[in-house]
Amino acid sequence: MATVAHRRSADLSLLQRTFVAVGDELTGRYVALHDEARDEQEKQCWMDRVIDVRERKRSVAATDREALNRCIEEWSRTLEVLRSIAP
Repeated sequence: MATVAHRRSADLSLLQRTFVAVGDELTGRYVALHDEARDEQEKQCWMDRVIDVRERKRSVAATDREALNRCIEEWSRTLEVLRSIAP
């Protein structure tokens, strides 16, 4: 994954593709956790997170570099945590 400084100066189309790719990866991880959930409450928790990522992907303007970067950074940190607890 590109460094934060590199992403801030990256071509906008590259930034947009990174935003989509990281969001898709996080959504996929949440779906997998949903599918492995032990009960309905846990399933709903993971589905709520899927919905949150999808809503943020829709709400961020494709030209808003700061918002794109914030999401990429936040989602990347979340993925790191998820990988550390469920590789």
